[in-house]
Amino acid sequence: MAAMPNSGRSLHGCWTCRLRKKKCDEKQPSCSICNSLGLDCTYGSRPEWMDGGVREKEESLRVKRMIGETKQKRRRHCLHCMSKHQRSKLAKSSIEEISSYCFPPNMSHEVTLPQNALTDHHVSAPEIGPGAFNAFEIYPSGGSLCSGRSLFFQGASAFVGLEDIGSHSLLPASSMTTEGSWQDTYVGPGGEALDHVFGLPTSLPSNSENLSGSYLFPGQSSSAGTNLCGSSEELLIMYYLDEVFHVQYPFYRKARGWLFSVIKRVRSTYHATLALSEYYQFSTISHNISTTSEPGTLRAEYGHYRMALREILSSIAQSHEWDNSTRLIRSIESLTSILQLLFWELFSSDINNWQAHLSAAAALIPALLSPDALARKLMSRTLPSEDDIAMNFLLGSFISLDIISCASTRTNHFLEMDHKVIIEQSGINLEDIIGCTNGSILLIWEISLLDRWKREAEKAHKLSNMELVNRSRKIEERLQEILAHIANTPAATTARMTSITAQIQITKIFALSAITYLCVVVSGANPELPEIIESVSRAIAAFKELADPKWLRNLVWPFCISGCLAQEIHESTFRDIFSAAEITNSTVGTCLEAFNIIQECWKTRKAGFNSCDWVSTMERRGHYVLLY
Repeated sequence: MAAMPNSGRSLHGCWTCRLRKKKCDEKQPSCSICNSLGLDCTYGSRPEWMDGGVREKEESLRVKRMIGETKQKRRRHCLHCMSKHQRSKLAKSSIEEISSYCFPPNMSHEVTLPQNALTDHHVSAPEIGPGAFNAFEIYPSGGSLCSGRSLFFQGASAFVGLEDIGSHSLLPASSMTTEGSWQDTYVGPGGEALDHVFGLPTSLPSNSENLSGSYLFPGQSSSAGTNLCGSSEELLIMYYLDEVFHVQYPFYRKARGWLFSVIKRVRSTYHATLALSEYYQFSTISHNISTTSEPGTLRAEYGHYRMALREILSSIAQSHEWDNSTRLIRSIESLTSILQLLFWELFSSDINNWQAHLSAAAALIPALLSPDALARKLMSRTLPSEDDIAMNFLLGSFISLDIISCASTRTNHFLEMDHKVIIEQSGINLEDIIGCTNGSILLIWEISLLDRWKREAEKAHKLSNMELVNRSRKIEERLQEILAHIANTPAATTARMTSITAQIQITKIFALSAITYLCVVVSGANPELPEIIESVSRAIAAFKELADPKWLRNLVWPFCISGCLAQEIHESTFRDIFSAAEITNSTVGTCLEAFNIIQECWKTRKAGFNSCDWVSTMERRGHYVLLY
């Protein structure tokens, strides 16, 4: 029997459509598909790159990258073309809308906020100035969450007695599909197609928890379908997925379907994501709000930030109603919301509220560490589920934030648990989260524990210098092993190895800065000590070797620690490193604040305070900065 002809694809289409396995309309000199996507359209003899091997794969990646860039430019154009009325809707809404979003019908709008929010387990921050918005008053200290938190800080083993949490999936089964019409829409920074790992649904199925009660996002008007660009909030969500997430997590390459699901159906996460996307858009693209007034404007009573905070407050107030079958899911949803708000604080260089967010997260983390949750993670190690990916993402994020926050302020950890055990048991890779290997970050954690042990021993008049030196020597030996391994690693030779190169260089800088941190803990903040001179000099060389100077934005803590302990002869070098990163007042993150701390530390040391370091400088300035 003769074979049926293939009517879906032309045998005479352009080579680009053949490469992409698309039906070509064979228009010349450029077919409609290539013309609409801005691609090179070629007919005639077979191109050299169409070899069925490496060159064909490279060309396919190049084409997908071009398609992704084209579509992102179009979405940016949609954002810029929004009317003033649409832009104003991004920044404010009516009080009636806030009330309907933030509180269930049977819940009072009046909430009593305790003064002693969850801050008893760490050294308190310096006093916040009058008039500042204080998130320490947002999270309640009562209820089941705080009961769990008191157990949690006795160690993860305290939760052995918890009952089964259940096996609910974050992503509705009807939306877990790998097929659909979003092909070629999402392309990673390296040009790789993300369709097979992104986990996005092809449509938004009806969901009992979908806040809009339809296929639309919460708060979206049903008339938005007449706008080809979508509603303002839809555009901000797409802008977040395309742009902002990669600023938060430039090294993350795993599935994000769970995140999309939570954003779509959880009020607090939805508004927190809108707030984050809104801030990033205005600060980096529109420049419509000055950096001095923007945080206060976007965090006004009617803004998405405050709406998200109200939803988190409502969720925590009802946490005593969470049963064992829903506690894990609700904790993941709330932690995702808190993480987005915490990044808002980091993006805006806010100095007042990040500690409160970490404290609230510490009360929710136990649900991710229950025996049932850990057992499910071990069972799904060979084929990770969406729940497993979500738990690893959140645990990795908050563990890295906890370690860096402690190293930034030299205060106690928010998460009083064995970070190493949790990372190993859960199979977490911090390279995906922060770009640095587990070994280097965990050694920074060990240094902070050594710092805490030393302070407590000094207070009790029981400090043994010999034991201090022995402990520090073991940590330094392991840091030197990491650096020796990096030195023996061949340099990347292709563009596809860019992410690997970044992780190697970032790990090296973290390890060198950790040695400086260790020296400060053991011997004090003296830039003239030979060991500090050596580690800072090596860190300077590593900063100058960065393949992309803008990676400095992911190296805020190492930059600040090394800069504060630099000798006067190296000050101009640190200014050059900072300048090469092209960081301005509108750049999101705390790198600018870190550089201000460095310069003030230099100034203080020249005034005769030779033991000045990053923490003493922060304390003189009246606030702690999360150098993340």
